[in-house]
Amino acid sequence: MKQSIFVFAILLLAGLFLAACQGNGERNNVLPELQLQPYKEEAKASLTAYIDALDPGDYSDENWAAIEEIANTGKENIDMAPDKQGVDSALATALDEIGMIDKEPNEADVLAKYKEGAKASLMAYVEALEPGDYSEENWAAIEEIANTGKENIDMAADKQGVDTALAAAKDEIGLINIKQKEEDELAKYKEDAKANLAAYVETLEPEGYSEENWALVQAAFLTGNQAIDAAANATGVDAALNAAFKEIHLVDYEGRDFVLTISVEEITIQQGEDFIVDVSLKNQSGETVEIGYYTTPFHADIEGWFDFSLDALEKPPQPDFLTLENDESFQETRRLSTLGVPASSTELLPLRPLPASNHRLRFYVSLSLNQQPIRIWSNKIILIVQ
Repeated sequence: MKQSIFVFAILLLAGLFLAACQGNGERNNVLPELQLQPYKEEAKASLTAYIDALDPGDYSDENWAAIEEIANTGKENIDMAPDKQGVDSALATALDEIGMIDKEPNEADVLAKYKEGAKASLMAYVEALEPGDYSEENWAAIEEIANTGKENIDMAADKQGVDTALAAAKDEIGLINIKQKEEDELAKYKEDAKANLAAYVETLEPEGYSEENWALVQAAFLTGNQAIDAAANATGVDAALNAAFKEIHLVDYEGRDFVLTISVEEITIQQGEDFIVDVSLKNQSGETVEIGYYTTPFHADIEGWFDFSLDALEKPPQPDFLTLENDESFQETRRLSTLGVPASSTELLPLRPLPASNHRLRFYVSLSLNQQPIRIWSNKIILIVQ
């Protein structure tokens, strides 16, 4: 009896131990799962953050859909992972697969950004211009071209079309800009030409002309101004100015006792070239006069300039004499070199070419009339050195 009770006790204790051992084993299986779940959530959150950092615009619609599918599959694999190693492997696999997806920008979005950049470039180009440099009409035309240019950019089908629309707008605006500047420069060029013509006429002496001839001078001056205003370009202005000078030069200059006139075939030369000048002296004093000279009776005077080409540096030992009866004339064609020095210079050497500009030329003759020395001046002409 006592032995039976002892065996029962032993069996009871063994059952209790087995039960305790079984309970402990079940708790060990549950505890790792509770610890693994937060790890999985962190892994899925990391995968989601990686996806959120991507720009859908960098991918085609198809490739972006593939990324989303990989992300969903990756999260499912993370959830099914039995341990941390499996979670890490599922996350790494998803990230690697997403990284292998090619970036293919959305062409529409890229083109839209390209259009915005082109329109900004056009507006910056217009804003850099100065409205005050244009007439109101021309500035309105520029604004209209800019607006049309932006519309054409918006309607462009591709980048090439955008570039074409932008370039066309800038070219059209540039043409208005050039035209306006040319108009302004031409207007100033005309004013300068008319000022030159007026300054020349002001140097003439009305008393040296008959009333009829002075009226011809005034008419040539008026016609010259009108021709300058009507000129289409700078070349036309030069031609009109030169024509006016020549017309005035052809009007006879009539002194009381003598008429000394000069004329040139070409009033425009290149710097360093010579002028060919025709000089004529008419005696209408009623007396016979004798003019003594060494190289020529005619002496040139270029305003503000000493010219050394008119008289030989070495004079002949004896002078020559020119005798003019009443109403008799003497003509001479002179080659007028433009080498000399400015009248303001204190040094007579070295000689240099007449500067590029407009220069007033006249001639004079020195003689004696009734035993009185006199100097006779010619008309003035304009020499244009370029």
